[in-house]
Amino acid sequence: MSAQSKTAPGGHYSGKNPIPNIQKFVESLDKDKKERDSKINEQAKSKPVPSSEIRDHKNGQPTGVEGSRKSVTDPTTGREVQIEDVNADFMKAVENPQLSVPNANVGKETPVKTTSDQSGAEYSHNQDITAPPDPVEPNSTSDVPIHGEKTNILFHPTPSVSYEPMYESLEKSTYVLCGGVLISIVVIGRMFGGALYGLIPLGMCISSGIYLWMKELVRKGRDVEWSSEKERGQTVRTSSPSATANLIPESVEWMNTLLGVMWGLIDPDMFVSVADTLEDVMQASVPGVIENVRVAEINQGNNPIRILSLRALPDGHVKEMKDDIRKQSEKTKDPQELAADEEGGDYYNLECSFAYHAQPSGGGASAKAKNMHMQLVFYLGVKGLFGVPLPIFVE
Repeated sequence: MSAQSKTAPGGHYSGKNPIPNIQKFVESLDKDKKERDSKINEQAKSKPVPSSEIRDHKNGQPTGVEGSRKSVTDPTTGREVQIEDVNADFMKAVENPQLSVPNANVGKETPVKTTSDQSGAEYSHNQDITAPPDPVEPNSTSDVPIHGEKTNILFHPTPSVSYEPMYESLEKSTYVLCGGVLISIVVIGRMFGGALYGLIPLGMCISSGIYLWMKELVRKGRDVEWSSEKERGQTVRTSSPSATANLIPESVEWMNTLLGVMWGLIDPDMFVSVADTLEDVMQASVPGVIENVRVAEINQGNNPIRILSLRALPDGHVKEMKDDIRKQSEKTKDPQELAADEEGGDYYNLECSFAYHAQPSGGGASAKAKNMHMQLVFYLGVKGLFGVPLPIFVE
């Protein structure tokens, strides 16, 4: 960010004024998020739920007065429903609310677990028999009181398998292999009378091929890993008849479903202004051999972004942001308007983590068009004389 702040606004991109790097921007966001997560985890560990307040969940606790049940007609649906008067136990549940969580989340032994190495059907079945409403699997859940303070206890964790350690080990082994192949070709070829000007390029080409093969293998592995996590979330949501009643309270799968429906309703014409701006920026930055640049298409495809988590943050985590907003408002608003804005409402800090990852696709253009994509056309030639179109598909 410091390098970007030194550049003049409206200047052309060059070596001194580089194009903003989204990778560095995302890394800075990830670093800030890790710091916030560590602080929240430390606060949660400092205030654990007392073990004396945790009770084993019991199925089928009656909440109505015996003999008071009767059938009435629902005025909305017109169907016969049964109602009854509530008893004192129901009133206790209202005054002292509790949350039923798996024993694994509170450090207790449990006969049923949901782990990342289970199949989608097994994971969904284990969730269904341990999630409310009753009946649930005996000795698998506990009742934890819900106090006024915030809690970080999740009902069901959402496990996902990560192969990042294997990818790192594969990359290190590939680096050693590429270096060994290059040295071996040069040394062995030299022993048999080969010339260095032929052996070195040959070794570099073979080593580069091995390296590119490894990077493509890691990319495909990450695509499959992401697709598996998405499939797990969909399995949890739709694989069981009782999935509607047993959805994870802290899950955002319902938001991903809604986003998937709305994603296809977005009009691609909304990106026309973005395409025009991108054309102007690229036209000012391309070398002289390129006569013209045209953004032929920008489309979001039918693979939406995926919401990973959604949570509220204390005011202390965004104090600097609020201070910056106030400083900017002091420059653009008069004191009376600023005071009215501050007294007229309150802030609610919400953190939404989302990501986008392309679905595994084949080599055809129709398969790749399912993901977010853009088609560029570079016209190679001499400006004013001729231009040869070179279409490039960016996924």
